[in-house]
Amino acid sequence: MRAIPVEVIPELEQLVFEIYARPEQCAVQTLASNGAASYLGISRSAIRQLVGSGQLSRVQLPSLTQPYSRLDRFLLDKSDLDALIERGKERQSNLNALRGL
Repeated sequence: MRAIPVEVIPELEQLVFEIYARPEQCAVQTLASNGAASYLGISRSAIRQLVGSGQLSRVQLPSLTQPYSRLDRFLLDKSDLDALIERGKERQSNLNALRGL
């Protein structure tokens, strides 16, 4: 097997360096809609419905190149996803209490 040369862009190289330099500080804080859907075990359209209904908030980061503009990324805060899971647990335990389970 032959090795295939690959060009590594400087941004990726810097990111890899930062991850190896500070692994304890590289916990994932935001997830794209695909990652959020996978994390919750639901579809991307369900994620968008949760955002549309106000049950989840979208994270919008500022653009680095255009002042007063936002990056066009659909990001969600992982702690919001965890809070949604906890609210679902609380709701279920309240229903069980009402049913006498």
